[in-house]
Amino acid sequence: MNGIKEIDLVAPLSDRGPAPDEIEIVALRRLTLRCGTSSLTLHSDGRVLLRGENILSEAEARNHIVGGSVDIN
Repeated sequence: MNGIKEIDLVAPLSDRGPAPDEIEIVALRRLTLRCGTSSLTLHSDGRVLLRGENILSEAEARNHIVGGSVDIN
């Protein structure tokens, strides 16, 4: 199983055992995590789309933004 642990997301937390150190989810074209109106979509071409009513980025140390161009407002 390549060191990847399968977990049952429907079972109660107490029945799942200890949390794995790492979870890998693989999709060929696009992977979306959605909760209510918030979503995170990863595209196979490297694009990442983060949507939400309010988006908060927190860092204990430096919060570094790097890109070919960065648009703010």
